[in-house]
Amino acid sequence: MLLPPPLLASKKELFVLLVAVGCVALFSLFFHYYHFLELHKTALHVSKATVLNHYTKTNAKGRTYDVF
Repeated sequence: MLLPPPLLASKKELFVLLVAVGCVALFSLFFHYYHFLELHKTALHVSKATVLNHYTKTNAKGRTYDVF
């Protein structure tokens, strides 16, 4: 019975594989960075809202905070 040849039999094959994986990783990184830059170019989404009720509340430690 013949055995299949081992994967990455030589250092050249390993090097080619690492270069290919590195290229895919760099492309993915640049792609996500481009979308990150586009996100920061646009204004953040702002919604208008009506406050129905607003009051100040004190917790057990004595700190006050606003409740909307």
